[in-house]
Amino acid sequence: MNGFEVVPSWLTPTVIFCVLNLVIGTIFLIQGLKPHNKAPKSSENDALSPPQLARAPSLFERVNSIKLSFSRSENRDLVPVSTVHEDVLINHDQDRAHQSPEGSDFRVTRSKSDTGAKASSTAPSVSVVMKKSASEKVAASEKEDGRKLWQLGGGDEAVDARADDFIKRFRQQLKMQRLDSLLRTWCLIKVFNKKIIRNDSQAIRLASTDYGDIVHQNPSAVLYPSSINDITDLIKSSINNVRPFTIAARGNGHSVRGQAMASNGVVVNMKSLGEIGVRIRVSFNPSLGFYADVGGEQLWIDVLHETLKHGLMPVSWTDYVYLTVGGTLSNAGIGGQAFLHGPLISNVLELDVITGTGTFITCSKTKNSDLFFGVLGGLGQFGIITRARIILKKAPTRVKWVRLLYSDFSIFTTDQEHLISSSSPNYVEGFIVASETTPSSWPSFSSSTSDRNGVTSLLKNKGLLYTIELVKYYDDQSASTIDEEFQRLLQELNFIPGIAFNKDVPIFDFLTRVGDLENPETIQAHPWLNLFIPKSRIQDFNSQILVDMIPRFNDTNGLCIFYPLNKNKWDDRMSAVIPDEDVFYTIGLLHSSNPNTFEKFDELNNEILRLSEKAGIKVKQYLPYIKSKEDWVKHFGSKWSIFQKRKTMFDPKMILSRGQRIFNVA
Repeated sequence: MNGFEVVPSWLTPTVIFCVLNLVIGTIFLIQGLKPHNKAPKSSENDALSPPQLARAPSLFERVNSIKLSFSRSENRDLVPVSTVHEDVLINHDQDRAHQSPEGSDFRVTRSKSDTGAKASSTAPSVSVVMKKSASEKVAASEKEDGRKLWQLGGGDEAVDARADDFIKRFRQQLKMQRLDSLLRTWCLIKVFNKKIIRNDSQAIRLASTDYGDIVHQNPSAVLYPSSINDITDLIKSSINNVRPFTIAARGNGHSVRGQAMASNGVVVNMKSLGEIGVRIRVSFNPSLGFYADVGGEQLWIDVLHETLKHGLMPVSWTDYVYLTVGGTLSNAGIGGQAFLHGPLISNVLELDVITGTGTFITCSKTKNSDLFFGVLGGLGQFGIITRARIILKKAPTRVKWVRLLYSDFSIFTTDQEHLISSSSPNYVEGFIVASETTPSSWPSFSSSTSDRNGVTSLLKNKGLLYTIELVKYYDDQSASTIDEEFQRLLQELNFIPGIAFNKDVPIFDFLTRVGDLENPETIQAHPWLNLFIPKSRIQDFNSQILVDMIPRFNDTNGLCIFYPLNKNKWDDRMSAVIPDEDVFYTIGLLHSSNPNTFEKFDELNNEILRLSEKAGIKVKQYLPYIKSKEDWVKHFGSKWSIFQKRKTMFDPKMILSRGQRIFNVA
């Protein structure tokens, strides 16, 4: 039997409670046996008399000199020893005795030397320092009651009253601080034995970075849950703690600004849940049709694999399928099918969520709807998604896929808007081409030398080109008519003729066209900017911003995605924020750069935002990176009040997803 196994056997809450009370009682008893000498009367000569040799401070006086804070907020109740959760976790060992809880009204501090200052004849025998807010509260109370509750130098009774109050508070604070520290050590040892939580360098390093490689924040530990209960227990441990710690759910780490980090808190590695087996189940219900119950930790590529086995698939997709279901639904999930079927959050029937109170709740549009609509697009603020019920439809087998070139921005947007007003195409996206290398970098398309030369020539003459990516699905039943239908669709458009980029591929190859971007050998920063722009100002956005900015974007090894969406495919009850127009555009400036040079792209992003505001173009950030409370309020607009209300309901301690910097910024 090793030392770690012996300690938990005797280090029980009862033993700790008894030992602490014995120590505190001994200190109190020793102090109580000392005679209470009255302060000698001061005289005018006191200040001139030589300093007296001071006796060494007693143990109680040394403890008394420690700066402690006592909160009078509604959360001041101390957690009973018997109810402290086994998995108690605290932030780093941060001199807890010297930290003041936020909102504290009364503070006892170690008195400073008064050398060189004239002593007041009414100086109290106990040094008491009060915050201004506390003084004002006390003064108001004195006026109402017609009597003084606190008197500085008001006689022995006042001093004794203050001393008794201090001792009572000190005993409670000291007991909880020491018990907290001991229980943390004890419980962490037990958890480490279960191999559920880790704080080794590898786990911390993985959880302290993301795909953006810009923000780096170390958590105190990383939870590798083997069941939903592990996550529930972790959240309850936090909210039952004297000082709740932050918690962030991390999926596949594809955030770009530290949104899934938990500085000095605990990161939940959601993918660990997938190690217990594939949590994807396909079902049918006469009233709901086909659907899949999918674990929040599952990747969309896994959902695609599993549903295609049944000849089914989700109707809406992101361009990149190596994202977790929970992480995507916490934002929105947009792609080329969104104009027709809406974003991924519009195709969810039901969710299982663990809220910031540690409560496991199943929700839908008709059951616990406040949580359902709040979580979808809610940036992880209200809970952790552990299951989603996703709508499925019959899967096509192949796609006709083409990219069409434009040199005129107005014609380009007119054709895009025409396409999304129809149900004929199954997928519509667009790109802005600023470099002749762009077509050759389209990995799914083979282009001839004449096509590449044609693009180069057009770029020299026009500066910028635009391309529409258009797809139509088909299967064996429609294979005989697909060519005719596709040609009829192309005849409605005004693209530049003679330059062809087209493919005919299986549906799986099309949906996985981007591939897995996770390459440990490639270290790049990704200072992305994603915006929603109202249709009414899209021409202004192009002429006043894009025309000047995109050539500068040419310095980066990234893409500029640009395409329209229909507002009627979004549910306004959800937390996701979009422009208030029937049609709006999304632009994604997907920069890639050396980690040491990302600042220049941040400058470009900030200038785009500044010019948009100056021009009165009301853009909304998608996957937002917002730095102030004022800007968050502006971002959410009319949804801010309900967003705040839901935060109070489902995460009152504000422990979840603080990496988004919504409720913890000035």
